[in-house]
Amino acid sequence: MTGGDTVTIDMTSGTTERRSGPPGTVRFTGLSDRVKDVEIWLPHHERTELVALRTDAPVAPVPDRGRRVWLHHGSSISQGSNATSPTASAPDRCASGPPATRRSGRAES
Repeated sequence: MTGGDTVTIDMTSGTTERRSGPPGTVRFTGLSDRVKDVEIWLPHHERTELVALRTDAPVAPVPDRGRRVWLHHGSSISQGSNATSPTASAPDRCASGPPATRRSGRAES
């Protein structure tokens, strides 16, 4: 995807330079006409702003299937700033770990 704002950080001086750009567009084409769950994983270590969401079909929240949901507000580390991929962040590791890990809210190696 191209477009969007960029922030350049000079790590030696600590200065930043922000450049505004036009929004980028992502399209999902070739999907079947049947009802489906669509899960979009945003970058885990970058700021992302959803400017608009357009569809050619109705959109609704996923029905409750009894799955636990973890909404996390915490440190940059627990939110994934040091994760090597979106699935390596602490919240994702807890969500996919054994039940005891999920209940305690801790990531285990």
